[in-house]
Order: sequence, then C-alpha cells, then structure tokens
Amino acid sequence: MALFDDLDAMFPSHTHFYQVNLPTLDEALERCTRMTGELGHVFTYNGTMIMAVQHSLGNDNPWLIEIADPNPEVIEAEVTVVSTKK
Repeated sequence: MALFDDLDAMFPSHTHFYQVNLPTLDEALERCTRMTGELGHVFTYNGTMIMAVQHSLGNDNPWLIEIADPNPEVIEAEVTVVSTKK
C-alpha cells in the first residue's frame, strides 16, 4: 500500500498530504498552524513529519513536499465549443 493510501485511510476527510521538512515537530506545528488554522494535522508517521489538510497549499513552500495520490480521481467533462463569429 502506498503512503498516500495509508494517510488517506487515517484522514478520510483530508485530501492533501505533505512531507514537512523542518528540524523539529514543534516548528512544524507552529508553521502549519499559521498556514491552516485548525484545519490541518501535523504528526510523525514512520519517522517522517506529515501534514494533512483539506485543501491544496500549492508549491510555494520549500519545506513542504506534497505526497502524490498514486491513483488520482479523473473527472471527465464534456466540452462544448461555441463560435463567437456572426
């Protein structure tokens, strides 16, 4: 089972998981709380600091590495092209 699947099973209402690359858990808790308020969880799993959140935090934080979903849900959409020519 992939790391994402393990985390998803533990936090089914969260959709994004990040590896937190900071020296201490206290620092990780402080930074993550400032970013997410009370919506995120920071914990150690198999020796790695992880943050679980309900929304994407983007890629602007060099101390966060997103843990990718190995089986992302594909949403199919029908596209309709409308001409603007008269």
